[in-house]
Amino acid sequence: MKRIIAPSQHSAISEQEMMPSSAPVVLIVDDSATNRIVISRQLSKLGCAVLTASDGPTALAALEEGGINLVLLDCQMSQMSGYEVANTVRKKMAATTHAMTPYLPIIAISGDTSTAHMQRCFDSGMDAVLGKPLLVHDLHKLLALWCRIDVSNAAEAVTGHSFRIDLQNLYRTTAREDFDMLYNCVQSTDFLMVGKLTHIMKGAALAIGAPDVVDALELIERIAELQLAAGAAAMTDAAVAANRTVLSDLLDLLRQQLLAT
Repeated sequence: MKRIIAPSQHSAISEQEMMPSSAPVVLIVDDSATNRIVISRQLSKLGCAVLTASDGPTALAALEEGGINLVLLDCQMSQMSGYEVANTVRKKMAATTHAMTPYLPIIAISGDTSTAHMQRCFDSGMDAVLGKPLLVHDLHKLLALWCRIDVSNAAEAVTGHSFRIDLQNLYRTTAREDFDMLYNCVQSTDFLMVGKLTHIMKGAALAIGAPDVVDALELIERIAELQLAAGAAAMTDAAVAANRTVLSDLLDLLRQQLLAT
C-alpha cells in the first residue's frame, strides 16, 4: 500500500504556531476499536498522551474541552464523517481563533489513497493524509513534522522486539461480533448498514494484517453499493436472488477467514 504524508498547500504555519516541545496530546478518532488501540499504543510508546473517540460528535466534544495538539481522523465513520468533523472544527476555529492560539493539525487516516480522496480531505480542512495501516515510521515522521519534537529514541524502542501488541483476542471478539451484525443486515437487506459495517471491519483487518479478510469485505461492500445505487424496486427478482447468493457465498468465506485468524 502506498504510504502518504502529504501536507496540504493551505496549511503553511509558523514555528510559533506549532506545539511546544513537551509531550503532545493526540486525539485519535476512529470507529474501529482495534485501530484505536493499535494507534494509541504506538503513540504512547512514542511519548504522546493519547485520547480516543469512536465517532465525530464525541471527537468534537473532546476538542471543545481543549488541550489537544494533534488529531488523527478517520474519514469514513457512520454517524458523522471525518470530512464533516474537520469542516466543523475549521469553521469554529475561523470564528474564534486569535493570534496566540496554537494551530491544530488535523491528519486524515484512511485506506483510500486516491487523488480525489486526498483533495476532499484538504478541502474539508485537513492538513495531510496518512495511509492505513499506520506504521511507527509514519507516526514518527508525523510527530517530527507537525509537533516539532524529537522522538527518534522512542521510535527505535518501539520498532524493536519490545514493541509487541497482541491484538488477536481483541480482533477475534470484535470481528465476530461485527460479522454477526453484518450477517443480520444482509439478511434484512439493510445495505446502508452493510456498507458501514464493512468499513469498520476493513479498518480492523488492515490493522492486524489480514488481507484476505479485507478482500472479502471489499467485495461485500461493492455489492452493497450496487444494491443501494440500483434501489430494491428497480431490480428484478432474479437480480436480487443472484446478489443474495453471491453475498451468502462471500459471508461463508468471510466466516472461515475470521475463524482462521
